[in-house]
Amino acid sequence: MDKQTLLQQLERALREGLVTPADLRTLMETNEPHPSRAFSISSVLYYIGGGIAFLGIGIFVGQQWTDLSAFLRIVLTLGSGLAFFATAVILESTKRLDRVPDAFHFLAGLLIPGGVFVTLNELGFHGGDFGPGIIFTAFVLLYLLAYRFIERNLLVAFAVLYGTFAFFLLSNALMGSTPIIDRGDYLAYRFVALGVSYLFLGYAFDGTVRKVLSPFLYGFGTLAVLGGAFALQGWAPTQSIFWEVLSPGLVFGTMFLAIHFRSRIMLFLGALFLIGDIFKITQEYFRDSLSWPLMLMLAGFLLIGVGYATFYLNRKYMKNPGA
Repeated sequence: MDKQTLLQQLERALREGLVTPADLRTLMETNEPHPSRAFSISSVLYYIGGGIAFLGIGIFVGQQWTDLSAFLRIVLTLGSGLAFFATAVILESTKRLDRVPDAFHFLAGLLIPGGVFVTLNELGFHGGDFGPGIIFTAFVLLYLLAYRFIERNLLVAFAVLYGTFAFFLLSNALMGSTPIIDRGDYLAYRFVALGVSYLFLGYAFDGTVRKVLSPFLYGFGTLAVLGGAFALQGWAPTQSIFWEVLSPGLVFGTMFLAIHFRSRIMLFLGALFLIGDIFKITQEYFRDSLSWPLMLMLAGFLLIGVGYATFYLNRKYMKNPGA
């Protein structure tokens, strides 16, 4: 059977409802080739090599900092970062070097922001959080623009990282020196907001060429949302009843989303924070009570139940997990 005939029969089956788009997606995911172990190990080695090279540059510049002129400080930081980025772009054109360009993109992404701040400092520009926040926002736009021409997921990862820095710096600047809200709560609220944005990004990337980033976004997003909500609960006698009631709901909502996203890391973190909530409630409200030992026994059995529920959901719904 030739390709054209097969496509015509498939089109007819779709029209008649014998085959659904979901069936096709499942078939494609089942038969999608997985990268070899050697490929994965080589990728990790590229990043480790880039990280070690960055560490070497940082130690060298730190040791010689006081003896370096302003020009050499700029060259060794910003100049090196730009040179590594240019090297990565040149290597991209060969198409024969596996993920070697990623190692140079990794180095450039670590060096360029520091180089920009070193340059501004040497030129006499100093400021609070607002200026650096604007600079990191500019980095986000530049790296997204670079991604349009060089489709490397690492560029998107750095754009997300720079966006995170920009978010915290700009929100700090907006808070000012006379905050109207507790700084700890403000930080926790920002983590919740950041985590939600990570989850949306992970879902948007899932099913695209950027799906390799989804597990990381799901994991860090879940950790930020549930960690922020847990911090907002507070402790007796100043605990927040609202967040103590809402936090378990967020945990169960996360575990539900984990099934929808087929993300093991979300399921694991949801179970972990559920355990934390159980221990917090029992310690906070029943510690001085005669029923505290009974509550600990109940908590223990609840944890056993949580463990089995996690195992059951993982086995039933995570056959093709996203993380």
